[in-house]
Amino acid sequence: MNRASETFDVFLENPLISVSLGGIPSAIATKYNLVITNQKQIKATSYNGNEIGYSAGFEGQNIFSELIAASGLLGFPLIIMYLFLTFYLPYRLSQKIIIKEDKYILQSLLFSGVLVFAMLFFNQNILRTWLWVHISLINTFYFIVKNKTNEYLH
Repeated sequence: MNRASETFDVFLENPLISVSLGGIPSAIATKYNLVITNQKQIKATSYNGNEIGYSAGFEGQNIFSELIAASGLLGFPLIIMYLFLTFYLPYRLSQKIIIKEDKYILQSLLFSGVLVFAMLFFNQNILRTWLWVHISLINTFYFIVKNKTNEYLH
């Protein structure tokens, strides 16, 4: 929780401009009067022989804290809107689907997507490949089923 709090503190220090996804570790390290110069230092659990006390090094924790710290007040609502629509539109469509198998598959993808975000709530980095593959599966299946449903309705 300390690292998630520090990640949110990065947002509080830079609410409008933000620091980008790559700038979060550097911003956290500055709290310890340290300068990150390479990728190895971001993951390090000690710095110049001193233990920093976290197993995640200087990476941010909690993807929602990370997103708001990386995108600021201007970008965060857009990201949240994208994620909301990625789940809301397929859910709404799943209520209209005639073919039960398609309905169950789409609802299963949505439910597992919610679980993926729940897991990432306690983890770092939204740039996980499996998250974006899952989002692409939801989007792909949504558009396939949407086209099928439109054909049945017309």
